[in-house]
Amino acid sequence: MPFVDKTRSTDFWEPGAFGPVCQLYGIPTLPTAFPTTIAGSGAYDSGLVCADGFKAMALGLTADQSGSMQITRYLDPNGLVLQGGPVSIALVGGQAKLINITDALPFAYYRVQITNGAGSLMTITNACLLLNAA
Repeated sequence: MPFVDKTRSTDFWEPGAFGPVCQLYGIPTLPTAFPTTIAGSGAYDSGLVCADGFKAMALGLTADQSGSMQITRYLDPNGLVLQGGPVSIALVGGQAKLINITDALPFAYYRVQITNGAGSLMTITNACLLLNAA
């Protein structure tokens, strides 16, 4: 066997990054099912959800009423050790809104909360949660 490889370098491809990342797209099974409606002046709380090692996340939705959306991260399964502060955004009726969490702080559990700021039924559409291991 020769000491020099005669294969052309153009036969190989070396990626410029570390490859694709694992991600979960859609609404996963949550302790409390993700709602399509929230009663007037009501609220939704997902309960604690295991992050399964994902480090970054984005939650987006469109609500037809004003309100707020919040994600809180925790280090423990009881939701007692807060990681950073809650990340929240105001919801504006008819506008798509998005929360991105990309600060690389480690967390093991998270909770999603949505509050209807109006006195009438809130309808939620286009809801999606993206969890990313990058």
